[in-house]
Amino acid sequence: MQVHVNGDSVENILAIGTALHRLVGENAARDFKAFVVFRGAAPEGTLKKVEELELTSVGWTVIGADGKDAKGKSVPQLYGLSSDASVKNTVFVYTGPQHTVRAKFVNLTADDLGKLEAAVKDLLK
Repeated sequence: MQVHVNGDSVENILAIGTALHRLVGENAARDFKAFVVFRGAAPEGTLKKVEELELTSVGWTVIGADGKDAKGKSVPQLYGLSSDASVKNTVFVYTGPQHTVRAKFVNLTADDLGKLEAAVKDLLK
């Protein structure tokens, strides 16, 4: 699964990251993986807190502010992401080599993590 971040708060990012870290650990035998992708830069202090909290089972990366990956491909275009400033994060829960999206959340908050966990459980059943 992937979480694409575009201006979300540190607190919300860490809440999502902590939930993902736990879900990956609980489902490691099923090869479940999670990644957090920041567009432009991670909010100040975020990656330091990730280290302090040892959220190591989640992959954390940054792409260019223009949304392009290392190969020059437009990540927002590839994934159908909005670049609107009101969209703070987009979460994809997907499966298989074709990355078939089973659930999508826009502006997921810490209060909505139960929905994310339910989507992951549904994916892995």
